[in-house]
Amino acid sequence: CYLGSTLQARPPTFHLSRNPLQLGAELFGDSGVAGDVEIVRLMVASLQKLGIDGFLLALGHVGVFHALAEEAQLTDDQERGYHDILQRKALAEIDPFLDGLNISSQQRSCLRALVDLHGGTDVLKKADRLFAGSGVEVRNALQELIEISISTLLRFVDITITRVWCLRLMLRAKVVRLPGAVDMTALLLHLARNARPQDLVQI
Repeated sequence: CYLGSTLQARPPTFHLSRNPLQLGAELFGDSGVAGDVEIVRLMVASLQKLGIDGFLLALGHVGVFHALAEEAQLTDDQERGYHDILQRKALAEIDPFLDGLNISSQQRSCLRALVDLHGGTDVLKKADRLFAGSGVEVRNALQELIEISISTLLRFVDITITRVWCLRLMLRAKVVRLPGAVDMTALLLHLARNARPQDLVQI
């Protein structure tokens, strides 16, 4: 665990300091789901101890996107391009982009579904059905996200996971390399107050 000030080139919003106080925790030596669950639980318990409530928890797993891109044998440029489209939610660009790829109808359907796979925990069931015919890497990444979500809800019954992503980019742990990214990994997490747009916690 650590606590200290950090200097940012630009603050997240105009009214925040460029030199915020940052509190964090890092877990070494456990690349499994249990390590991810421990960090999530520590984060939620710490905020509750501070009397912070009414927050929204969002989880994601970049491994789903990465594995689908590998299955479709996308080039680095194609993977970067599609990831950019999804991050920008540029819906009008998705179908023309996918139509230009030499991939199967199953692979196209899975890649196309990523743009809609965000919402409550029901999204995990939907993804489980959609990716039933996908390869082991896709299934494993999705299963990890399901296990982390379930374990978090079992420990904190009063917490609602309001958003679940099967795509998202950021983080560090089990290294999954994306084009243009360094030491990116599996679990992705955001936590914010209901009344405020900025994140309280971000992995």
